[in-house]
Amino acid sequence: MKARMRTCQSLTLVFVLTLLFTGCASTKQARNVEPSGFLGDYSKLREGGKDEALLVYRNPHADISRFNKIIMEPVQIWPARDSDLNDSPEREVQRLISLLHSELLINLREDWEIVNEPGADVLRIRVAITEADKASVALNMISTVFPIGRIISEGKNLASGTHSFVGAASVEAEISNAATGEVLWAGVDRRVGGKTVRGSASKWSDVREAFKFWSRRLTERLRAARSGS
Repeated sequence: MKARMRTCQSLTLVFVLTLLFTGCASTKQARNVEPSGFLGDYSKLREGGKDEALLVYRNPHADISRFNKIIMEPVQIWPARDSDLNDSPEREVQRLISLLHSELLINLREDWEIVNEPGADVLRIRVAITEADKASVALNMISTVFPIGRIISEGKNLASGTHSFVGAASVEAEISNAATGEVLWAGVDRRVGGKTVRGSASKWSDVREAFKFWSRRLTERLRAARSGS
């Protein structure tokens, strides 16, 4: 009996470690997103392609190579009606705003000088968090670790594109010529949690990972556009 129990415990440990190190991506792009109104005019946005935001606009005449500075405006909150943001304590909302703003600055400073005044070589970036939904930590952990919960969650993922009990986040962003106000790029995107043990440990883990993803992706895209690649 003891040997059987040790075997079961060992198998459980192997299963958990496998999830920890070989699980799905911590977040993934959702199938759709609802505009919040932050961008104002959505008429020019199109459905994004591979590795793009769900909705995106690119100014065909934009020449990013002539810019070398950025005004990073404070991140705003434009919550959807059913977002957890509406019921979250103010301190949590402010923490999310600070987190996204910090992630953006950390990444952008790798290539750009951050300034406060517009000029001919300055871009302006506006970003709003429109959704930040907490994961249900206990249920998320159970449906991640135990096979039956995993199967149920995968079924929901196939049907809706979202796993059970995970967090989600949506953002809208706009890049413009700081001197003229001409919009050069705009996007609307949403990401949801993947099923990883690490991602199920905190109610805001999936939201934080989404913020990190978007901050890195924005920096990479600006770097490529600046170099003409």
